Amino acid sequence: MDRLHKKLILFSSFIILISACSSSKTNQFVEESMPVLGYNNIAMDLTIRGSIQEVLGNDEHALRLYEEAKRYDSTSAGIDLAIAKIQQNLGEYEKAMLTLEEGMQKDSTNFEILDNLAILKEIKQEDDFVIRLYQKMINLRPDDYAIKNRLARIYERTGKDGAAIQLYEEIVKLENVKPEIWQSLGNLYLKRGDKKNAIRCFKNLISTFPGNETTYLRLGKYFQQAGDTLEAVKLYIDAIESKIRFNHVVQELADIYVAQHKTDQAISLFETYYQGDTTSFFRITSLAEAHEKYGDTDRAQILYHRLTELYSDNWRAWVQTGRFEQRQHRYDNSLKYFKVAGSLTNDGLPSLLLSQNYLQVDSLGAAEQTLRTIYPKNMDNIDVNYLLGLAVKKQNRAREAIPFFKTVLKVKPSDANAALMLAESYAQIRHFEKSDSLYQFVIANSPEKALFQNNFSYSLAQRGEKLDYALDLVDDALKQEPENGAYLDTKGWVLFKMGKYEESLKYIQNSLQTRGKNVEVLEHLGDVYSKLGDRNKAVEAWKEAYSLDKSRESLYLKINLFKE
Repeated sequence: MDRLHKKLILFSSFIILISACSSSKTNQFVEESMPVLGYNNIAMDLTIRGSIQEVLGNDEHALRLYEEAKRYDSTSAGIDLAIAKIQQNLGEYEKAMLTLEEGMQKDSTNFEILDNLAILKEIKQEDDFVIRLYQKMINLRPDDYAIKNRLARIYERTGKDGAAIQLYEEIVKLENVKPEIWQSLGNLYLKRGDKKNAIRCFKNLISTFPGNETTYLRLGKYFQQAGDTLEAVKLYIDAIESKIRFNHVVQELADIYVAQHKTDQAISLFETYYQGDTTSFFRITSLAEAHEKYGDTDRAQILYHRLTELYSDNWRAWVQTGRFEQRQHRYDNSLKYFKVAGSLTNDGLPSLLLSQNYLQVDSLGAAEQTLRTIYPKNMDNIDVNYLLGLAVKKQNRAREAIPFFKTVLKVKPSDANAALMLAESYAQIRHFEKSDSLYQFVIANSPEKALFQNNFSYSLAQRGEKLDYALDLVDDALKQEPENGAYLDTKGWVLFKMGKYEESLKYIQNSLQTRGKNVEVLEHLGDVYSKLGDRNKAVEAWKEAYSLDKSRESLYLKINLFKE
């Protein structure tokens, strides 16, 4: 309904209000002994002119006319209502409430005055006052569904569950009840532990609105919480067999099967659901994820590739398939899929995934270039900033990486990865006071601190500072993750710096056994052998490290120094 139509209705209604409210205060003697005076003609004229201005959208002019009319007829609740509505339009809510309260004093049965006042008072959360208003309105209109619903919601919000239930029960007896009412009533019975009535409400909701998936999920969750998993399974199966597209119900039922170690039934469920519509995006991906999760990656691969065939114009299909290939460590394949996805959309996600892919294969320049193309539109995005900082840092430009990690922490102060990278970056440019302070802060405040303890320990060892403290840090990290190869190497390196070469050798060898060949650990191994006087083993370890990374200048120098 447009504004003019609304105003015309208001205008015609208002004339009725004025005619009903004017000389109501005249006593019976005066009425009988004098001619009928009718309305105050001046007030009526001003009211009509005000209504016309209101229709034309001239609220301030209309308000002046209504207020002038009130000077000539101060007994009219209708004029108060008209003034209050204009005050609301002008944002003068406090004034509107005072005007409506004045109108209510003149006519406590004026439903529209009560309704407007209740809405304004509800915004201010004057709950007791609002409840009395709604109760009065229900007395005036006992069958008003909307007012009963509003009052029930206030009862619910203020913890008056019994009163809310009573009203909701009255409402659900009416026809065309909205599903939210059954939902609220069922939730209140759940809150009170009334299982029988809660189930009645949800089952009524299902029978009345069979397409409402949320109801099946809510009732199914309740059955599970009550320990009645069989009832939940039966409910979900009934929902699926109704042939309505209930994707989340299927997932919930599959989760129950998995929790019961019935993975074959979970996969069978997805297979059956998939056969019902072999072109459904959700059904294909759900089945593919199930097969991938439980070991049949060949079947998963076929399904993901089918997804890109059916949805070749949908970038999300290429992203899903690219992520699958990425999880299988087939980075050349995932690279292709992410590139296609990026060509189909302006969304930054494909580029973000593409940059991750480049980082995984150490194509640092390509990762940085990809991220810089989307950075201008994503300057506050924590993922873009983190990955860009990482790409730059790995290219030995720590100073340039710092602002990116700081942006991440500004948006999300609890981001442990960004804090770690920022601390490392400060250490790389020899701002040790900042890096040490950051390490100490995170270690003191993070529940998962082993990685920070390890990296801080390694930073101190590299500098040859506070080695006893460094040893305590890495020992604590190893208590949390005793088989972590990186932590074993750190402890070996701290012991090396302390001059305990025999003990250092054991930890570095254990690190290699745990994590496999690693450039840094092999270089450390050579350094230990060098200190132990075993030249041949030292050169052998350095050469093996150099074969893995020929850009490492320190290895080249050590090998050639010992050759001489």
